[in-house]
Amino acid sequence: MMSLQVMGVEWAPLGKFGNEILTELNDGDRAHPMVRVTNEMVTRDGTAVKSSTGDQILIDEVLDQLVRADQVRRAARGSHVGEDEIAAIVLLASCLHVTANKRIALEYSTLLSDSSPGWALARAWATCQQKIFDGAADPHPEDPCYRYLVLRSLQREEMAERAWLAREPADAIRHYVHLSARFCEVWPSGRTARLMRTVLGEGLASLGLIVRRP
Repeated sequence: MMSLQVMGVEWAPLGKFGNEILTELNDGDRAHPMVRVTNEMVTRDGTAVKSSTGDQILIDEVLDQLVRADQVRRAARGSHVGEDEIAAIVLLASCLHVTANKRIALEYSTLLSDSSPGWALARAWATCQQKIFDGAADPHPEDPCYRYLVLRSLQREEMAERAWLAREPADAIRHYVHLSARFCEVWPSGRTARLMRTVLGEGLASLGLIVRRP
């Protein structure tokens, strides 16, 4: 098994020797093999962000802002998913959604907007993890929403393979953004929410956006 490692172009020289360094640090045990995908520089207000000019964006500060946001706190209320996990999904997914080798326009004001891919994923994940939806699986193929989720889930391996071959993680994440938006269009039932936990959970874990739950 191999993974895609997404990094900024400025880290490419380090990434070139990353596996060798990790193998040495691991007492000679071979590091997990990775193929690296780079993006161009981050921009804010249309201008490239550079540490040399003192206008760099500190990710920890962005995450702290997201954790404190009212939308994030409301999404976490009554959910098994906390503010920290929601904030991480919002930010990381918004970066992964950008096509490889393109600049990432990072504007805090858009991260929680209705058009934000990261917010679509985080909102759907927090919603399907609401504690009121806990319970046993309840398959119901006659339910159009349930059937839609099942059919979309069957496309997961195809989408993952396509993204891998193209070295384009954005292709895979767009599949789940569309699924998440569809899920949140109508108030989910316990049946569809529990199914969404599996379908979306597998997708988010494969994209490195969450840690797999047991």
